[in-house]
Amino acid sequence: MAFLVATRGINLLSLAAILAAGTLASAGAGALNCYLDRDMTRVWGVRAIDQFRE
Repeated sequence: MAFLVATRGINLLSLAAILAAGTLASAGAGALNCYLDRDMTRVWGVRAIDQFRE
């Protein structure tokens, strides 16, 4: 986002591309986290959310 401060105008295509790339990167990280947690659930037998429930 530093390019917005450094330039005099906002290029909407660049802004949309940056936002889309950030969204896809975040979704990919979440999917990878779910995949890795699936393996831990099988090994440990406890889901992460169950640790906080009473």
